[in-house]
Amino acid sequence: PNDNGLEIVAVRGTYDMDDVLQDVSLYTEVATLQTFSWVIPLTTILPVGFVRDFIRYASIPEGMIDPTLRDRYDEPIYDYVNNNLSFALSKAKVESAANKTIFILGHSLGGGVAEIVAAKFADQGYTNVYSFGLSSPGTLWSSSKFGFSVEALDKSSVSVLPRRDPVSSVDRHGGVAQTIECYAEQMIYCHLCTRSFCEIYQECGLQLVRNLTFAKCVCGNQTTPAKDWSECW
Repeated sequence: PNDNGLEIVAVRGTYDMDDVLQDVSLYTEVATLQTFSWVIPLTTILPVGFVRDFIRYASIPEGMIDPTLRDRYDEPIYDYVNNNLSFALSKAKVESAANKTIFILGHSLGGGVAEIVAAKFADQGYTNVYSFGLSSPGTLWSSSKFGFSVEALDKSSVSVLPRRDPVSSVDRHGGVAQTIECYAEQMIYCHLCTRSFCEIYQECGLQLVRNLTFAKCVCGNQTTPAKDWSECW
């Protein structure tokens, strides 16, 4: 355990084509519904509760075809926190648990998984487990499928969402969601975590940067080209 009581669990995002295919499988129902909504605005006119139930029932065939899908995503993270960080879990009021905080964070799909896990703990009454997702898909419409309430998501979720990011537009976001700008020529580049890092660095000012040398190396400026983050350690 850390002396300051802060425990951080990082969840890897999409890494290869196998991950991409599994990502699609996790969000098939809501992505299909959103696609139809371009023609008929179903997600706009239908109540959230109806959409949540529709996606849960639509996912039943998927569970029959691949019942182990969730075993590779949120369930291992949930088990890790429950088994290894039980000393930090608290159901006390937030004020009295200020020095005991668990942050589950991730980029892309990793952020979506983090939201699912943190919301499940919130549903069980834990008040000090939070998620942070960068460029993550939403989980509000799929929350019934994933097994947690909308209220739990509102209590536990924090998201940073680049504008025009195609992944962030999947599903709907709950909790606290902050939109940041993206001026990339192609919207797929808005999903890159380094681009989001540099946008926050350039907009929020130097006083919040803990490693200024690293930030300048990754983001570059008008006279110095940006480098890959692996070259900036």
